[in-house]
Amino acid sequence: MILYILLFILFWPIAIFLSSFLFLVPFGYVVNSMFSLFTVPAQLMELARNPILRKNHALEHATINVLEGYSGKRGWLSGFAKEDGFYIKGSVEPIMVEKAVREALERLKAGEKSLAIHSSCGTGRAVGSFLSGVVLITLIFVSGAINLWTIILAVLVSAFLGPLVGELAQVLYTTLSDVKDIVIYDIQPDVQYIVGPFGRRMPVYGDSYFIRTGKSYYEII
Repeated sequence: MILYILLFILFWPIAIFLSSFLFLVPFGYVVNSMFSLFTVPAQLMELARNPILRKNHALEHATINVLEGYSGKRGWLSGFAKEDGFYIKGSVEPIMVEKAVREALERLKAGEKSLAIHSSCGTGRAVGSFLSGVVLITLIFVSGAINLWTIILAVLVSAFLGPLVGELAQVLYTTLSDVKDIVIYDIQPDVQYIVGPFGRRMPVYGDSYFIRTGKSYYEII
């Protein structure tokens, strides 16, 4: 009995302290959703006005889809598109990356547009957060108050509609599957150097690859 009392005295303050952070979760969600009302449209418009970036984004998605098809599992890779290419991040052999990139480009050029869309793209999460902000603003305007139930409703709406609208945003704004004028220049593994015996620098290959792309009519110097 005394042991239980001592445990109660010891852990009760800790439990109260940890539970207090739960009240910060809805507040953080509201702040993030409201912030996305201003940032997400600007990000989508910036991508929409850059066809080269959209094509690399599409090829990035296509490459990840192909690699996931090889392995039979999803969610273990990530990527990031730039104007001169894109990154693929994950534990995968270089030869498989090269094979997937070239297959992805061929399939996109053959008209397989769905390959440019990926369900785990950051666009879906950003659009989901934006929808939450819209729902919260609407509920606050209608009810004149904000509480836990309005936040829960906003979460449910974004969870249900976010992926659908996110994929639509990929099609309309953030990817461009017409990559007929795109070529692959090279595939560069992420290399870091460590100092070995006698001060010699030794290369260490990480789980990241940069695929450099460009227009087919560019001359490689």
